[in-house]
Amino acid sequence: MKTLIFSDTHLTPQFDLVKFKVLRSAIRGADKVIINGDFFDGFICSFDNFLESKWKYLFPLLKTKDTLYIYGNHDEQHLLTEKYSLFADRIAKSTILNASDKQLVITHGHKIVSSPKSIPLSMIGSVFAEAIGPNFYKVASFANNRIRNFAQREMTDNRILITGHTHLFEFSPEDSFINTGYVDHGWAQYLIVEDDNIVYVNEKYR
Repeated sequence: MKTLIFSDTHLTPQFDLVKFKVLRSAIRGADKVIINGDFFDGFICSFDNFLESKWKYLFPLLKTKDTLYIYGNHDEQHLLTEKYSLFADRIAKSTILNASDKQLVITHGHKIVSSPKSIPLSMIGSVFAEAIGPNFYKVASFANNRIRNFAQREMTDNRILITGHTHLFEFSPEDSFINTGYVDHGWAQYLIVEDDNIVYVNEKYR
C-alpha cells in the first residue's frame, strides 16, 4: 500500500496547468491519498469557487484513492459543506497511519502553532516564495521548532507527528517530527509512505 501525503497546495480559481500535472502524477502513483490541509485557499476564494474551477478535474482521480481530507487554517471546517465528498471520502481534524513499527500522527499543525489570518500578508508571502523558492520559508523555523518541541513532549517512542502549515519541510523522525512542506510556487514537496519506508519528495517543477 502506497500512501501519498501532501499539504498546502492553496488552490484557487487561478489555474496552473503545470502544477495540475504534478499533482495528478503524484496522485496517480498512490493507492491512498491524505490531503493534510490547505487544499484550497479560503482566504482568497470561497469553497464553491474552488469546486467550480478547473482543479475539479483532479476530483474523479482523488475519489479512486480513498482520499482523506484533513482541514487546515486556510480551508477550515466551517468553510466546507458536504460537497467535500466530490473529492474526498472522509474529512477529519487528524488521523493515524500505521507504518511498520511506527504510528504516523497526521494533522495540519495550525492548532499547535497559529498564524495570523491576514490576506495581504498571505499575498505578499506568496510573491516572495515565488521569487525565492523554499528558502523563503526558513523564516518559519521558529514555528517548526515549536511543533518539534511539541512532538518530543507528546509523542511516544513509536509515534511521529506529521504536519504541514509552516511550508518549511523538515524530516526529523528521530525527533518524532516531519513537516511535509508545500506544493506551490514551482516546488512539489510531499511524502510517500510504503510499508516501513517514508520517502520525501522535493522536486522543482517550474
